[in-house]
Amino acid sequence: VVGRYQVLTEDGVVAEQPFTVGSWSQTRIDVDAAVSDADFASVIVEIDGGTGFVEQIARHPLGDSVAACSNDTSPTWYVADGYTLENSVETLVLTNPFDESVVADLRFSTESRQSEPDRFRGFIVPPRSVQSIPIAELGARDEPIISVTVEATAGRLIVGRAQEYRGGGRFGYDVSLGAPELRDQWWFADGEVADGVEETYSIYNPTDEEVEVTVFFGGLPVSASAVNEGDPIVVPPFRVVVFDPNGSTTTDGTAGEGSVD
Repeated sequence: VVGRYQVLTEDGVVAEQPFTVGSWSQTRIDVDAAVSDADFASVIVEIDGGTGFVEQIARHPLGDSVAACSNDTSPTWYVADGYTLENSVETLVLTNPFDESVVADLRFSTESRQSEPDRFRGFIVPPRSVQSIPIAELGARDEPIISVTVEATAGRLIVGRAQEYRGGGRFGYDVSLGAPELRDQWWFADGEVADGVEETYSIYNPTDEEVEVTVFFGGLPVSASAVNEGDPIVVPPFRVVVFDPNGSTTTDGTAGEGSVD
């Protein structure tokens, strides 16, 4: 398999190189070798005459993160589980792989409010470049849960986020993609039940109607499978609700679509 890759930063394309991947093998691209003075960079990988799979490995003092790439752009992106408690830092990473500028609007929601900062209406991502936005600049500081919607009014883009967990019971580092669309069903294949393990689900409703959610757990053995007992979870318009399987939510609402982390 042969192809080429480009490394993008805020300044545009800073590197472009061909690559070859032998049969039943892999090739690694060292982004740091091409970028020495940028906080964030994105990579466009194009494969000729075949197909392949691309993953990103981000190494950080707080831990390493592995994520699959996106194979398409979208005019809309959603991030459900941001976190800025106790000096934790969440950064949105907006990538425009095309030759024309992208114009986008950003808004965020917490459990108690939603906001559309004027500064991020008509936000421009120049051609073939990367723009990073610390969530704190949206006005969401010291929040245990923040959800974000990015809507392009002109063009299509890719939205990821880099999250540093530095307190409040959460420590580590994660680089991941947002969700490019809303759905009425979401699946998580790798939940874990063990001593010392806590698992929650952030359910984001970026629409102007209530969303009603029912949770089903599939377990091993199969007899451990069950539908969450109690009333459905209701997520108000433009809000995010954190569902704890060990807790409960008892409100009423109307079925709809949303985004879940």
